[in-house]
Amino acid sequence: MNKTIKIVDAEGNPLAGAHVMPENGIKTISNSAGVANVEVSNQETWVEITHVSGASTTMPFFDLTDSVTLGANELETVEITAKKKSNLKYWIAAMAFVAIVAANAKNKPVKVKL
Repeated sequence: MNKTIKIVDAEGNPLAGAHVMPENGIKTISNSAGVANVEVSNQETWVEITHVSGASTTMPFFDLTDSVTLGANELETVEITAKKKSNLKYWIAAMAFVAIVAANAKNKPVKVKL
């Protein structure tokens, strides 16, 4: 059994790249116009249609109409931040270096040859 369907979003725009997966049939992906050809051996086969947007539906083959609308799932907004790096270890190392240099200096200017 064969059926050509058009997969659209809630606003009627075609959904390219929607996965059409009958449980016992040939899996396919909708083209740029949202069109996919569904092939199954039995009318009572369940067909799952999913899209990368998170929208999905599952229905029996006999319920598929010429146009299948996938409603967009509302996703929570998640903010990912990084913990601020601490430069404390560098400050400790710098202070230790200054302390060592100060302890070794004998209140005399040091001559440096280049």
